[in-house]
Amino acid sequence: MPKSPKSGIKNLFKRVFSFTGRGTAFFFLSAGIITAGFLRMDLASLLWGSAFLIISVYSLIGNHIGNNLIRHFVLSAPDNMNISFPSNGSFPGEKMNIRLRVEIPGFMLPGFTAAFLFKMYFPERNPIVFKTGLKRGRTELFLSEKVLYRGIYKSKSASIIYRDFLKFTESKTEISVPESLIVFPALSGKPVKVQHFENGGDSSRYSAHKKRSNELLEVRKYFPGDDVRKLNWKLFAHTGELFLRIGEETPPPQSEFLLILDSGLTPVLPKELRPDYLDTLVEACGSHILHYLYKGFEVLFLCSNAGQAVKIDPEKSTELLTLLSGIVWHDNPDKINLPSRKMMNTVVFTSPGSSALGGYVKAVTERNWPLNIYFKDLFLPAAPERSLRDFVFRTDNRKLHLIPKKPPEYFKLH
Repeated sequence: MPKSPKSGIKNLFKRVFSFTGRGTAFFFLSAGIITAGFLRMDLASLLWGSAFLIISVYSLIGNHIGNNLIRHFVLSAPDNMNISFPSNGSFPGEKMNIRLRVEIPGFMLPGFTAAFLFKMYFPERNPIVFKTGLKRGRTELFLSEKVLYRGIYKSKSASIIYRDFLKFTESKTEISVPESLIVFPALSGKPVKVQHFENGGDSSRYSAHKKRSNELLEVRKYFPGDDVRKLNWKLFAHTGELFLRIGEETPPPQSEFLLILDSGLTPVLPKELRPDYLDTLVEACGSHILHYLYKGFEVLFLCSNAGQAVKIDPEKSTELLTLLSGIVWHDNPDKINLPSRKMMNTVVFTSPGSSALGGYVKAVTERNWPLNIYFKDLFLPAAPERSLRDFVFRTDNRKLHLIPKKPPEYFKLH
């Protein structure tokens, strides 16, 4: 979006007169004392006002000289500033470390200092801030900052701030640093028990293991009570008698789960609770995914604005954590695209009042899939932070039942 002429003039004025609020007040105080001394012909006022004005002018001129030197020195040689980021992600409560190597001119005017400032942002969370003072010449050190919440924190630039000791003037030299840091969600919650069905027989996932020729298999006559899945139908077509295949593995019963994370923004959620509430949904959803993977089930994951469901690989947990780390609230979630399966146990993690929830319920129940709806109770009186009660809706013949009973009015689904 192009800047207006007024904003351009304002930025130009700010660059030329790099006074802070304190410096601006001091400058006008100096001018006021000189003016009063001149009108009253007071020599003391003229001397004090002139001394104050000299300090203000020295701060302004010195700031321009020093800042231009740093800008030219750093921007002319990219190797004069380097930031190294950790290759692995971290978890909430851990310290994030970056390695800083920067070199600034060995000459700085007396009374001036330089500092490094670097901020990384994630929607609706306070930024991660790395800052430190810089010495003349080369500085090489590690900066540590504790991260409290999950997210993929991104940055655009880092700044070298040049100011005087009295903080009358301040200017920034920005260097492009398009980097990201990943803070994984803490998946330590215990999954809620979800109703599901065991599906035996043919499966697209298992069919590859059954491609064996009938000539390699022995047969015997069928007796009542034998597993009908082992019947040799080709032999029955030729002989008219039932024979059972021997030596072929029978696919074990399995369940396929579809976990949907509904991050559609709802007006029911107060703004101050949105980040924590979404984190609880992400942690609960991630805990369920890991729970089912460890049990050997096939798990597909679908989130708002994801386009289509993603099959979760149990051997690539980092990819799952990264996917969960980047989930944010959406004002207008995309339409859902359910996978083409005959039967899937579905769990929807949502918030009360979600406008997208009705679409999820309709799409799933039209396929006659078992459905569970999971969300948190927001309005417990005197509840400690993030101590939220679990509610689960379960479907039975397309009717929604709530556990526990007697839910508040705003949790009812119509």
